[in-house]
Amino acid sequence: LNRLIKALGIFCTVTIALLWSGYGLWQSGIILDAKHAAIRKYYQTSTDMGFEVRTVKLEGRVYTDPDVLRAVLNVERGDPILAFNPKSAKDMIERIAWVEEAHVERQLPDGIRITLKEKQPLALWQDDKVIRLIDHRGELITGDNLARFKDLVLISGNGGKERAPALMTLLQAEPDILHMVDAAIWQGQRRWDLELENGMKVKLPEDSVPLALSRLAKAQREMDLLKKDIEVIDLRSPDRLIVKTRQGASRQIDFVSHKI
Repeated sequence: LNRLIKALGIFCTVTIALLWSGYGLWQSGIILDAKHAAIRKYYQTSTDMGFEVRTVKLEGRVYTDPDVLRAVLNVERGDPILAFNPKSAKDMIERIAWVEEAHVERQLPDGIRITLKEKQPLALWQDDKVIRLIDHRGELITGDNLARFKDLVLISGNGGKERAPALMTLLQAEPDILHMVDAAIWQGQRRWDLELENGMKVKLPEDSVPLALSRLAKAQREMDLLKKDIEVIDLRSPDRLIVKTRQGASRQIDFVSHKI
């Protein structure tokens, strides 16, 4: 038993000495420098064996700026592919405004594959005088290079950005109406006004918006209503719509008979 205790004592003493000397070497930087040198040698050897970046395949890119993507990826042809970290690259790429999700993988021995799922532009959002692009969740994408999205509906009004996805879903169900809508204004935290490309205004109700749009689409198909000399169409009544002509006259159209 005494011999065992003595042996354990010697073992612990040697272990502590080794740990202490290792700590001293670490503090002096010798071990750290050796580690970095070994890593560099490892990557150089792997590159000599053909494990180097030769191709980068990119899928799913439509709107993301390729220059921004290259800068974020920070990889060049000939770099050691084993030094490339797919998870870090994924995290960096998903910080780009247009990217909703990214899948990044190494394809040994020499390839990198990146698949993007981009945010889908839904509408333009005007806050005061600043216009930005929003996605299908009502979240901001970008305020740059908006000229190519000029045909999207312009949303405004306090609280309108968050409600825009629901409105656009309803409008997409009525394409005869949607293609004529230029802007939508969220009014008084209660309801929407639509502004058409011909200057006509359509007042939607607080409730039963799908039914109101369906009735408006039917009136358009049967009467070509949205191309008449009308300034305002009021859909807030449950059984009729009220039109105000540009001459100031007001008339009613019954939803059943479509008679003025």
